[in-house]
Parts: sequence; C-alpha cells; structure tokens
Amino acid sequence: MTTEGAEERLARHLGVVTRQAMEVAAPFTNGPRTPEVLERIVAGLFAYEDLTKRALVDALARDPKCLPVCAPGCAFCCHLSVFASVPELLHLARHLRATLDAPALAAKASAITAAAAAIRELDQAGRAAAKRACPLLDEGSGRCGVYAARPLACRAYNSCDASVCEKAFVDARVRWDMPVDLFQLTVGRNVRTGLAAAIAAAGLDPGPYELAAGLAVALTTPDAEARWLAGEPIFAAAETRIGRERRDAWREAFARAATDAP
Repeated sequence: MTTEGAEERLARHLGVVTRQAMEVAAPFTNGPRTPEVLERIVAGLFAYEDLTKRALVDALARDPKCLPVCAPGCAFCCHLSVFASVPELLHLARHLRATLDAPALAAKASAITAAAAAIRELDQAGRAAAKRACPLLDEGSGRCGVYAARPLACRAYNSCDASVCEKAFVDARVRWDMPVDLFQLTVGRNVRTGLAAAIAAAGLDPGPYELAAGLAVALTTPDAEARWLAGEPIFAAAETRIGRERRDAWREAFARAATDAP
C-alpha cells in the first residue's frame, strides 16, 4: 500500500478543475443563452476559483517563503499583456456600466479604446518596452479599479518576490524567472480553460482577447452581448498581434480540454 504525497494530491485535484469549470458552464451550453445565464456562470466560476484555491491552501502545506506578496499599490504586473475570455470581458463591461455614471463611463471607454489602439500591433518585446498601464488601473494609488470583477488571468497571476517583478518591469523583459504560488496560478488558468472550452463547444467565440482591445469592443459595439450570444464574431475586431500568434494553440488547448478532462 502506498501513501499519496502532497504532489500527487495536488495533481489529482488540479486534474479535475477544468472539468468542474466546464460543468459550471454547462447550463449555458445546454440551456438558454441569455445575458442573465452568462452572468451567473461567470460569477459562479469566480467563486469556484476562489474556493478551490482556498481548499488547496488548507489541504496542502506550503513553504512560507513562496507565498504571494502581491498587495495594493504593487502594480508591475498591471503593465503586462493580459488576456480574458469573452464572457469575462462582457462581465467587466457590465460592471463598469453598473458602477460608473455616464460621463465617467464615457471617459473610461475612451481611455480603454486609446489603450487598445496603442497595443494592437505590438509584439511581446514592444509591449514590455512600452510599459503601458492597464487602462483599468488607478495609477495614482496603484490599485485595480475593477478588482471585484477582474478577469481570471489577473486572479491567477502572482509573485513571491516583488523585487523580481520590479526588475523585469524596469528592464522591459519578455521572459524572466519568477517564484510563484503554483496553486493560485494553475487553478486560475484551468478554470479559464474550462470556461473557454465550454463556450467553444457551444459554437461561440470564447476568446481570449487582450483586455483593453476586447473591452473596447464590449463597451463601444452596440448590443455587443446580444450579438455575441447570437453567434456574431464581433470580437474579431479585438484581435491583436500577440493574440494572432497564440490563437491556434489556444484553440487546440480548448478542444483538448473538452475531450480529455477527467
């Protein structure tokens, strides 16, 4: 008889995250495709992602030297290329409309559209050199302006050494070695993969698209959510150079997730 170790328990747990995320999204795949159903699914997946991370923290011992040090005001990662699925982009657009008055929403949409235009044809090196902040960042405080509605990529990203993040930012690095909490990183990525796989299986465009470019479409395209739900490829206008380079690999990953998840 063998005793299952921590690494085996972690692998087993993470092995079902994508499938469970797909199950959360199943009502959208198998039932009515309405904005209300989509919003419940995104909210449910955010809650599931948080619950799963907490369960892993409670179940598995971790080296206290490699726990996330991320905190309000530390915003080096808010200058990176961030991608979000279409449901997450629509959720963010809905959040902004619900929390900003008309003048503030118009100003924010303008800033997002400008950011989208500035990054559209940048490659990874150009993106790092530009050091352009996410248009949702409050640069005065260094805080995320939509923290409660932030996408899964932001929820997953973390660092155990802020000095590494700072050096990568200052040096405009494209790749660097950074100690991370793999629990947080992997759970967030797998949940997003499950969501995207379920959306793709429903015959719709799952994305992901770069945050500013996708959000610009969601905020400025008339009836964006209804048109996307009807199968119209409106987010094709949000494609960027980096997205084009990664698109085929993402599609393959979503197709595998739909068939291989346990």
